[in-house]
Amino acid sequence: MIKIRVKISGPRPPFYALSNELWPGQDIDSDGDSESPGSDSWTELTLINRSDETLRVDIDPESLDPLVLIVKSETKELAEYAENFLVSNCASEVISHV
Repeated sequence: MIKIRVKISGPRPPFYALSNELWPGQDIDSDGDSESPGSDSWTELTLINRSDETLRVDIDPESLDPLVLIVKSETKELAEYAENFLVSNCASEVISHV
């Protein structure tokens, strides 16, 4: 499993923006703590591609203050894509690859 620690300094994009980037137009399952589809304060997110359930990304909080999220996936490319998405969209920085 690939794990990447990302320190978040700004609001997150809506959770569905990441799924649309990962798998445009595909059917996905999602779970997390977003209060609404447009929420920018989520800290937990799981995305699974329904056509291939091995394609999965989990994002979980390591700490809330400061906010550090752990991006996890069995697939290196998915973990790095999610990491780059967070860095590009929410004033964040990579702390480490585990």
